[in-house]
Amino acid sequence: MADIDVVVPFEQLPQAVAALRANGWSPENESVVKIRPVQFEHSWTFRKPGGCDLDLHWRVDRAAFDTAAEQAFWDGSEPFTLRGMETRVLNDTDQLFHTCLHGAVANLVPPFRWVADAAMILRRGRVDWDRFVQHAEQRSYGTVLYRTMRFLAERAELPIPADVLRRLEPLSHERWQQWEMAARSGFGAWRSRAICYVCNFERQYHTYSPWRGRFILSAYVSYLTIFWDLESPWKIPGRVLLQVRTIAARVARKVLRRESVRT
Repeated sequence: MADIDVVVPFEQLPQAVAALRANGWSPENESVVKIRPVQFEHSWTFRKPGGCDLDLHWRVDRAAFDTAAEQAFWDGSEPFTLRGMETRVLNDTDQLFHTCLHGAVANLVPPFRWVADAAMILRRGRVDWDRFVQHAEQRSYGTVLYRTMRFLAERAELPIPADVLRRLEPLSHERWQQWEMAARSGFGAWRSRAICYVCNFERQYHTYSPWRGRFILSAYVSYLTIFWDLESPWKIPGRVLLQVRTIAARVARKVLRRESVRT
């Protein structure tokens, strides 16, 4: 393990940050909560001299901008005592959901450890499979959950009910979800980031209340304005040109490097 992860309700984020600072924890990057409104981020890393990293989360589902969507996780959480202190943890169903989402994303540290986490959860035998499939349906995660469940069943030989795979399989055919999973598996590529922009918007367009029901182009302009920290939508074309220029320069450097190696 490289860090500790703690999640707090969104409305308690200021108190959580103040408590960490008061106990000697410093944020890794102050700009995390300045570039975009905090409801469009999901976590902030803190460090303490001589200690480890602590990731402070205010969302379990990192792609769910609407804080109301998080309430299901808090409603289903369970009491837990840690060193004499009363706190709460995700129930096994929600923990398995969270584990699968993180396991499917490329990481500098190989994320195969998610399989061991999933095995520990499954062996307790407390997963509510109806709730699990409901997460896939309501949060548009059919592809990632179907593929991770198939992997656990076929490769890790873990007890995934056949009925669950049967119910998840039809949810895995959304093309944009397939693109999203492919993009998140391809670490660092600019194409992956571009695809994730579109896929993140597709998920939020149907669930984030300020955009729901709006003309899709209008909603997407609002989305890019926020995500690129722009003062107004009129600055979007300039940002696009800047992105294109950056990508073109990167490609040109790679081509020149290859040519110099050949010669």
